Amino acid sequence: MNTWPLDEAKTNLGNLIRDAREQGPQVISVQGEQEAVVLSIEEYRRLREPRRSMLRFLQESPLADPDLDLERRDEMGREVEL
Repeated sequence: MNTWPLDEAKTNLGNLIRDAREQGPQVISVQGEQEAVVLSIEEYRRLREPRRSMLRFLQESPLADPDLDLERRDEMGREVEL
């Protein structure tokens, strides 16, 4: 991840956007402190997608066992000594 001082980011905005698209997230710093990140639109959209739950992942897996019981039991489980 590259870090761009704010003044350099302003002056080279086109290059900053290109680098975000081609190389990944780009950090913008203000007075030496990381303050912001520029992402490609593809990365932003990927991060905004709703995540699938583990239950849904297991249900949709091509390796899913149709006899696998995925219902949560009401019992509390066992006690563990720490």
